[in-house]
Amino acid sequence: MFKDHRKNIQNEILNYSYLGLMSSKIRIGIIGGQRGGYIKAKRFVSNRSYVEVLAKEFCYDIIKLCEDNPEELKLIKDEFNYKFLEDKHIIIIALQNEEAINKIINYCEEHSKIYINSSNFKEGMGVVPKSIKSKNLSGCVNTIYGNPKGAVMISKKLEDIFHDYDDFISLTTMIRNKCKNLKNKDEVFKLIYSEEFKECVKDGKAYDYLKENLGKETLEYIMSKAYENK
Repeated sequence: MFKDHRKNIQNEILNYSYLGLMSSKIRIGIIGGQRGGYIKAKRFVSNRSYVEVLAKEFCYDIIKLCEDNPEELKLIKDEFNYKFLEDKHIIIIALQNEEAINKIINYCEEHSKIYINSSNFKEGMGVVPKSIKSKNLSGCVNTIYGNPKGAVMISKKLEDIFHDYDDFISLTTMIRNKCKNLKNKDEVFKLIYSEEFKECVKDGKAYDYLKENLGKETLEYIMSKAYENK
C-alpha cells in the first residue's frame, strides 16, 4: 500500500499543480446525486468529459442535466460499489457520510486514483477550479486559501482580457505554425509576440506592420498562410 500523504494542511499555504487534460478522453466518476454532485457533473459535462454518477437518489437538476446531455452523462441508481471506480480517471466524492468517504479515499489511494472530496477539499487531492474560455484561449482561476466566489469574480475580469487577446492569439498561432521551418523564426517571433504587434492586430494594421519590419521573402512566405483570406 502506498504511503498515506493525507496530513493536516489546515494552516498551510496550498500549492497546486495544473495540468490541461483533454476533456473528451477523461472518465469522471461521481458518488452522490444531490446538489454537490450536480455542480461537479455540470462542470465536467460542459467541457465534454464523460461522467457517470452513482447514487441511490438524484436531485431534479442532475436528472435534467442528464436529459440534456445523454452522451456525456449517465446516472446509475445503485448502492455504492468499488467496481464503479475501476474505469474512472478522476473520482468526485459528493457525500457527507464520513465512513463512506474514508472507504472511497482508501480505495483511491491504493489504486492511484485522483480524487476530490467535495465535503472538505483539503482532504482530497485537488479542487475543480473556475474555468475560463474564449475562442482561442482557455485557463482556470483558483485561490490559495479556498475562496470560490472570489475566483468567480476575478474570472470575469480575466475573461475580458482573454477576449481582448483572441484575434492576436489567432493570428500569431497561424504565423507560428507557418514559420516553424524558417531560419529566422526567432526574429519573427520576437516581432510578433509583443504588445506593439497586439495593438496593430487590434487596429487592423498587422499586415502593414509586418510588411514594414520583415524582409519581402519572409513576409511572402508567412502571408500565404496567415493572410490567405485577406
